[in-house]
Amino acid sequence: MRIALLLLALASASRWPSVSVQMVTYKRPKLLLEARWRGRGSIKDVRYIYLPERMSIGAKRNLATRSTDAEVLVIWDDDDVFTRDRIRKQVLHLLRSEDVNCSGIEVSSFYSVPSKELTVRPAGLEPLVFENTLCFTRSWWEGNGYGFGEAWEVSGQGEGTLEPWWTQVQPLLGKDEPFLYIYLPSSASGGSAVNKDRRPPPQPALAALVAALQSGRFPDEVTSPHISGVLKGARDELEELLDCDGLMQISRVASNEPFETPVRRYPPAAPDVVAEAYPDSGKPIPREGAVFTPCAK
Repeated sequence: MRIALLLLALASASRWPSVSVQMVTYKRPKLLLEARWRGRGSIKDVRYIYLPERMSIGAKRNLATRSTDAEVLVIWDDDDVFTRDRIRKQVLHLLRSEDVNCSGIEVSSFYSVPSKELTVRPAGLEPLVFENTLCFTRSWWEGNGYGFGEAWEVSGQGEGTLEPWWTQVQPLLGKDEPFLYIYLPSSASGGSAVNKDRRPPPQPALAALVAALQSGRFPDEVTSPHISGVLKGARDELEELLDCDGLMQISRVASNEPFETPVRRYPPAAPDVVAEAYPDSGKPIPREGAVFTPCAK
């Protein structure tokens, strides 16, 4: 996660509740230094919190939430690549329904940095949601006993699925909000992607990912090695997958998207195209406060 990427996401929102974006990281100095370098002078109230001793990831997320008075909290891992409008869409998800107090995003696309492989989770399965996609209200967090489990036995295990409040998480589906879940050598998974189906059947989530890459919803202008490498790798992988027999049916899965012919390359969207797609980007943005805790998981 780079601060430049957060700025792009925040800039797509109009005047909404105050928002705090939090990120925890541990032993990934390149990603942390990249975030700090790109964020110098960008957001005046960014806070960096260093902890001299280890804490569980749940304890750190609770600490980050307590350190701000923002009405809405967003979790953002240091390596995942979201669309530029992620924050706006999730805050809207909270505002449009009294039944949604914690929004998540279905994890449907996985990209392994070590193997440069993209995989898409099969359609028809129960939506998979991880903690790094959560966006929730402060009142919900307080009402659940200050949120995240802090015991080492449960913190981070199953990406929050062991918590009693997990059934309250309402996900945006992958077909509506695509993003790239990243595997690194330091990931708990060991950096290896799952569901390695090299010939996935046509499905809405795959169509949405292609459309998002085509239309400039991902931050191609952020030239950091991690983000640019992931987006290039994802495009190369999609090109290979789309050349497989039968995958061109995907154009009929998402008929409302401009995806009608086989795609060989996905060039970054021009700035004027992005501006036209997101005309509200110049309006006032939420009062934000990003909290970074470079300490142990």
